[in-house]
Amino acid sequence: MSRCHVLYWIWLSLCISPGSRASDLLLEYFDEDAQKIYEAGKADYDRLDLSEDVKARLLLKSSEEAKHIYYYCKERGIRLLAYDDPAFPGRLRRIGRRPVLLYCKGRNIDLNDNLMVAMVGTRNMSSYGKRSAYTIAYDLCSAGAVVVSGMALGIDAICHRGVLDASGDTVAVLGCGVDVTYPKQNFELMLELERKGLVLSEFKPGTRPSRSTFPIRNRIISGLSQGTLVVEGSRSSGALITARCALSQGRDLFALPGMVGEQNSEGTNALLREGATPVTCAADLLSDYSILYPDKVFIERIPVYKPEVILTPVKNRKRTDGMTDPQSAPAESLPGETKSESPARLKPDTPLPEPEIPDLRSEIPDGLNDSRKMVYKTLLEEKTPLSADQITVRSGMNVAEVMTALTILEIKGYVTALPGGRFILK
Repeated sequence: MSRCHVLYWIWLSLCISPGSRASDLLLEYFDEDAQKIYEAGKADYDRLDLSEDVKARLLLKSSEEAKHIYYYCKERGIRLLAYDDPAFPGRLRRIGRRPVLLYCKGRNIDLNDNLMVAMVGTRNMSSYGKRSAYTIAYDLCSAGAVVVSGMALGIDAICHRGVLDASGDTVAVLGCGVDVTYPKQNFELMLELERKGLVLSEFKPGTRPSRSTFPIRNRIISGLSQGTLVVEGSRSSGALITARCALSQGRDLFALPGMVGEQNSEGTNALLREGATPVTCAADLLSDYSILYPDKVFIERIPVYKPEVILTPVKNRKRTDGMTDPQSAPAESLPGETKSESPARLKPDTPLPEPEIPDLRSEIPDGLNDSRKMVYKTLLEEKTPLSADQITVRSGMNVAEVMTALTILEIKGYVTALPGGRFILK
């Protein structure tokens, strides 16, 4: 796509604010042609129900800011995906208040031919929500789906983490520019998403997040996806805005059943009462889509080990095929060893021998990345509960790295969170 052609779309995106209905009016009237919109005059614009502010910006015909953005993006590796680009998501052309331009960083994930599933939820997640989000995201991408979320703290970040750990495809839709990291705690996650996934936004580079940008962003999350799964959230959770967007766009809506009486479950349970499809695992959600995507989605690729394979150390996993793992089989006596007498054969006054309990935490588990190894090692050496701040001081890591590592270690079953924000090895 030529520089001149892209400039028309950048110019148009600057004239109409993200989430504005002006995009629908202009695209329909001018046959989805940004150059026609640019070359039109006041008489043409007056025929449409546009605000005076939008008409004033359209009539300026200024391309200076558009050129600045074009070269800024080119220098920083930000791709521009215009509305008429073949790679532009076709599903976004069929929603209300269509975006006319997307800014992208990361891999070229196919946004048209893959099954795409949005996963959203509260920032203040429970242990149940955390485990469920990680497991379902991991399994969805293992089966071939692309997971879409918003890179917020809580459920969003855990969903992205699950996909990245499974080496799958995930898309983060931001409520700010793609060159802005928000929240700051997700700095490392965003860097990893730029390398292994896709980060996109309709907000121009440099746009800071605000209370209004996130609801605007939510229609893109649901619009990109065939279905939206709300994992956990109260009645006031922003995740329910995404759910309403999905319904208004004619998309499938799913919800994870929650415990009755828990605030974090009020939103999802309300969605279920209103007709959302209940989902307890990835296979529930994929059962219909596998027929629509026979060459893309393979439920049989979901790991044989159910949630425990991801959330529990290898030594604690349970098989689902009726077989016994070698490490869990009863040990036989080795040559030269004698079996201990049973208590029934001991003399009444003979004290029972104290059994030797091996320390299963004496070594750092395999499969952890450097930051998780460091946090595990710090907790292992101290042997007492530590706060995140204490781990930060002892390990020399930054707070964001420590919090991310603790979250994943807790999910995988290596660490237990205690009252008062302290952590200890299991």
